[in-house]
Amino acid sequence: MRRPRIFLDTNILVDAQIRDIFFTIAEARLIDLRWSDEVLNETRNVLTNQRGIEPSRVDYLISTIDAAFPESSVAAAKITPLPVALPDEDDLHVLSAAVDADCDLLVTNNLRDFPDGAVAPFGLSVLNADSAIAMLVQDFSERMPAIISRLLSELRKPPISVQEFLDRLKQRTPTAAQALSTALKG
Repeated sequence: MRRPRIFLDTNILVDAQIRDIFFTIAEARLIDLRWSDEVLNETRNVLTNQRGIEPSRVDYLISTIDAAFPESSVAAAKITPLPVALPDEDDLHVLSAAVDADCDLLVTNNLRDFPDGAVAPFGLSVLNADSAIAMLVQDFSERMPAIISRLLSELRKPPISVQEFLDRLKQRTPTAAQALSTALKG
Protein backbone atom coordinates (compact mmCIF):
# COMPACT_ATOMS: atom_id res chain seq x y z
CA MET A 1 0.00 0.00 0.00
CA ARG A 2 1.29 3.44 -0.93
CA ARG A 3 2.19 5.82 1.87
CA PRO A 4 0.28 9.12 1.98
CA ARG A 5 1.96 11.61 -0.34
CA ILE A 6 2.04 15.14 1.06
CA PHE A 7 2.98 18.33 -0.78
CA LEU A 8 4.49 21.03 1.45
CA ASP A 9 4.03 24.68 0.50
CA THR A 10 6.67 27.34 1.13
CA ASN A 11 5.03 28.58 4.34
CA ILE A 12 5.47 25.09 5.82
CA LEU A 13 9.11 24.67 4.76
CA VAL A 14 10.18 28.03 6.22
CA ASP A 15 9.00 27.06 9.72
CA ALA A 16 11.82 24.95 11.17
CA GLN A 17 9.77 23.20 13.85
CA ILE A 18 6.88 22.35 11.53
CA ARG A 19 9.27 21.32 8.75
CA ASP A 20 11.19 19.07 11.14
CA ILE A 21 8.01 17.31 12.25
CA PHE A 22 7.06 16.46 8.66
CA PHE A 23 10.62 15.45 7.81
CA THR A 24 10.95 13.15 10.83
CA ILE A 25 7.62 11.45 10.07
CA ALA A 26 8.82 10.97 6.47
CA GLU A 27 12.17 9.61 7.65
CA ALA A 28 10.19 7.03 9.65
CA ARG A 29 8.73 6.02 6.26
CA LEU A 30 5.15 6.77 7.24
CA ILE A 31 4.58 9.45 4.59
CA ASP A 32 6.19 10.62 1.38
CA LEU A 33 6.89 14.31 0.94
CA ARG A 34 6.86 16.44 -2.18
CA TRP A 35 7.58 20.08 -3.09
CA SER A 36 8.59 21.81 -6.28
CA ASP A 37 11.80 23.47 -7.35
CA GLU A 38 9.85 26.73 -7.28
CA VAL A 39 8.73 26.12 -3.69
CA LEU A 40 12.37 25.54 -2.69
CA ASN A 41 13.36 28.77 -4.45
CA GLU A 42 10.58 30.62 -2.61
CA THR A 43 11.77 29.04 0.64
CA ARG A 44 15.30 30.26 -0.05
CA ASN A 45 13.98 33.77 -0.80
CA VAL A 46 11.81 33.98 2.33
CA LEU A 47 14.54 32.73 4.65
CA THR A 48 17.19 35.00 3.15
CA ASN A 49 15.30 38.17 2.30
CA GLN A 50 12.45 38.23 4.80
CA ARG A 51 13.91 36.40 7.79
CA GLY A 52 17.48 37.64 7.35
CA ILE A 53 19.18 34.26 7.53
CA GLU A 54 22.64 34.21 6.02
CA PRO A 55 22.50 32.93 2.41
CA SER A 56 25.19 30.29 3.00
CA ARG A 57 23.13 28.81 5.86
CA VAL A 58 20.02 28.78 3.68
CA ASP A 59 21.94 27.16 0.82
CA TYR A 60 23.18 24.52 3.26
CA LEU A 61 19.61 23.89 4.44
CA ILE A 62 18.29 23.52 0.88
CA SER A 63 21.14 21.18 -0.11
CA THR A 64 20.52 19.12 3.03
CA ILE A 65 16.82 18.88 2.16
CA ASP A 66 17.68 17.78 -1.39
CA ALA A 67 20.13 15.17 -0.11
CA ALA A 68 17.76 13.79 2.53
CA PHE A 69 14.76 13.63 0.18
CA PRO A 70 16.12 13.34 -3.37
CA GLU A 71 12.85 11.99 -4.76
CA SER A 72 10.72 14.76 -3.24
CA SER A 73 11.41 17.70 -5.52
CA VAL A 74 9.14 18.06 -8.54
CA ALA A 75 11.09 19.65 -11.40
CA ALA A 76 9.47 22.83 -12.68
CA ALA A 77 9.94 21.73 -16.29
CA LYS A 78 7.78 18.66 -15.66
CA ILE A 79 4.83 20.48 -14.12
CA THR A 80 1.76 20.89 -16.29
CA PRO A 81 -0.11 24.11 -15.45
CA LEU A 82 -3.71 23.40 -14.54
CA PRO A 83 -6.63 25.20 -16.16
CA VAL A 84 -8.04 26.50 -12.91
CA ALA A 85 -8.43 29.91 -11.32
CA LEU A 86 -7.13 30.49 -7.81
CA PRO A 87 -7.54 33.61 -5.66
CA ASP A 88 -3.77 34.10 -5.91
CA GLU A 89 -2.60 33.07 -9.37
CA ASP A 90 0.97 32.90 -8.02
CA ASP A 91 -0.09 29.74 -6.18
CA LEU A 92 -1.08 27.90 -9.34
CA HIS A 93 2.39 26.32 -9.52
CA VAL A 94 1.84 24.82 -6.05
CA LEU A 95 -1.45 23.19 -6.99
CA SER A 96 -0.11 22.05 -10.37
CA ALA A 97 2.98 20.48 -8.78
CA ALA A 98 0.90 18.73 -6.10
CA VAL A 99 -1.40 17.28 -8.74
CA ASP A 100 1.49 16.27 -11.04
CA ALA A 101 3.18 14.55 -8.09
CA ASP A 102 -0.01 12.58 -7.39
CA CYS A 103 -0.25 13.94 -3.86
CA ASP A 104 -3.08 13.11 -1.50
CA LEU A 105 -2.68 16.21 0.62
CA LEU A 106 -1.43 19.75 0.15
CA VAL A 107 -0.27 21.36 3.39
CA THR A 108 -0.31 25.15 3.41
CA ASN A 109 -1.19 27.84 5.90
CA ASN A 110 -2.80 29.83 3.07
CA LEU A 111 -6.03 27.85 2.91
CA ARG A 112 -7.94 30.76 1.39
CA ASP A 113 -5.71 30.55 -1.69
CA PHE A 114 -6.80 26.95 -2.37
CA PRO A 115 -10.62 26.90 -2.20
CA ASP A 116 -12.35 23.52 -2.21
CA GLY A 117 -14.10 24.24 -5.50
CA ALA A 118 -10.78 24.71 -7.29
CA VAL A 119 -8.97 21.82 -5.64
CA ALA A 120 -11.63 19.10 -5.26
CA PRO A 121 -11.74 18.11 -8.96
CA PHE A 122 -8.15 16.95 -8.62
CA GLY A 123 -8.80 14.60 -5.68
CA LEU A 124 -6.53 16.63 -3.45
CA SER A 125 -7.21 17.60 0.14
CA VAL A 126 -5.82 20.84 1.56
CA LEU A 127 -5.06 21.31 5.26
CA ASN A 128 -3.11 23.80 7.30
CA ALA A 129 -0.09 22.65 9.32
CA ASP A 130 -2.10 22.40 12.54
CA SER A 131 -4.76 20.10 11.08
CA ALA A 132 -2.28 18.06 9.02
CA ILE A 133 0.04 17.33 11.94
CA ALA A 134 -2.90 16.55 14.23
CA MET A 135 -4.21 14.11 11.59
CA LEU A 136 -0.80 12.42 11.25
CA VAL A 137 -0.45 12.17 15.03
CA GLN A 138 -3.84 10.47 15.18
CA ASP A 139 -3.03 8.15 12.26
CA PHE A 140 0.37 7.17 13.68
CA SER A 141 -0.15 7.71 17.41
CA GLU A 142 1.73 4.56 18.42
CA ARG A 143 4.82 5.69 16.51
CA MET A 144 4.79 9.32 17.66
CA PRO A 145 6.76 8.90 20.91
CA ALA A 146 9.70 7.41 18.99
CA ILE A 147 9.40 9.99 16.21
CA ILE A 148 9.38 12.96 18.59
CA SER A 149 12.18 11.41 20.66
CA ARG A 150 14.29 11.11 17.51
CA LEU A 151 13.49 14.68 16.49
CA LEU A 152 14.41 16.06 19.91
CA SER A 153 17.64 14.04 20.00
CA GLU A 154 18.74 15.86 16.85
CA LEU A 155 18.01 19.31 18.33
CA ARG A 156 21.20 19.84 20.27
CA LYS A 157 21.96 23.53 19.68
CA PRO A 158 20.39 24.18 22.10
CA PRO A 159 18.82 20.98 23.43
CA ILE A 160 15.09 21.20 24.01
CA SER A 161 12.79 19.29 26.35
CA VAL A 162 9.56 17.67 25.26
CA GLN A 163 7.59 20.31 27.15
CA GLU A 164 9.53 23.19 25.57
CA PHE A 165 8.96 21.62 22.16
CA LEU A 166 5.22 21.32 22.80
CA ASP A 167 4.99 24.85 24.23
CA ARG A 168 6.63 26.30 21.11
CA LEU A 169 4.46 24.19 18.86
CA LYS A 170 1.30 25.27 20.70
CA GLN A 171 1.92 28.91 19.73
CA ARG A 172 1.34 28.14 16.02
CA THR A 173 -0.40 24.79 15.96
CA PRO A 174 -2.42 24.30 19.16
CA THR A 175 -4.44 21.30 17.94
CA ALA A 176 -1.31 19.49 16.80
CA ALA A 177 0.47 20.29 20.07
CA GLN A 178 -2.44 18.87 22.07
CA ALA A 179 -2.59 15.74 19.90
CA LEU A 180 1.14 15.22 20.28
CA SER A 181 0.96 15.75 24.03
CA THR A 182 -1.77 13.12 24.28
CA ALA A 183 0.14 10.67 22.06
CA LEU A 184 3.32 11.12 24.08
CA LYS A 185 1.48 10.38 27.34
CA GLY A 186 -0.25 7.41 25.66
